[in-house]
Amino acid sequence: MQQTDQELAAVEEPEASDAIRGAAIGGVEDIRRYIEDRILDGTLAGGARLKELPLADRLGVSRGIIREAVRLLEQAGLVTVVHNHGVFIRQLSLEEVLDLYDVRAGLARSVGRLVATRITKDELDELNGLFDRMEEARTALDADRYETHHLEFHERLLAYTRNPLLISLHEQIEKQMRLFLCRSVVSLARLRHSNRYHRLVLDAIVEGDPEAAAEALEKDILHGRERVLDSINRDPG
Repeated sequence: MQQTDQELAAVEEPEASDAIRGAAIGGVEDIRRYIEDRILDGTLAGGARLKELPLADRLGVSRGIIREAVRLLEQAGLVTVVHNHGVFIRQLSLEEVLDLYDVRAGLARSVGRLVATRITKDELDELNGLFDRMEEARTALDADRYETHHLEFHERLLAYTRNPLLISLHEQIEKQMRLFLCRSVVSLARLRHSNRYHRLVLDAIVEGDPEAAAEALEKDILHGRERVLDSINRDPG
């Protein structure tokens, strides 16, 4: 199994904002979240080696706490433990990415169906406002702003299902997908993809049509899957 030997940048080149010691960070959950945040924002790229001892020294915690945090990250699918080699930030294959899209599309159907039957007027108004802000950002070719509102739109949809298990499953899949998406050009690609599926979702919700909302939301996710394949085909290297 080939792995890069990229080191944990936060350990080798500490920044003032990262110099967090025991009083502020020290429990297993704190450490897990600390590392996870840096994985999901792309600070720690796929293949980066996570050095246990320097990280423990730096954060002022025991190696046992680091090991337990790593175990939780491995369970979440964010790191890979290679026997006799160490811990590495997980690198997703194309097949794994496409599998995640398939699962997420299935979950999206459930989200659309539940939201259409459970949403309140105030919540619908909030979604319409986010849609308008996405459309403004798309027209302005502002990828960062679009991405911010797009993520919030889907987070709100998920919350409005009022289904804790569905929310938990979706968040687990979403985190793994971000291992790939944080290094891709997906935000720019979305600017070439109109807001039509989001509009269809909202229209179906207004009409009280759970099946139409489910179908539109599933198509939105599957369109993202198609964009990934298109980007790979354009740039196979």
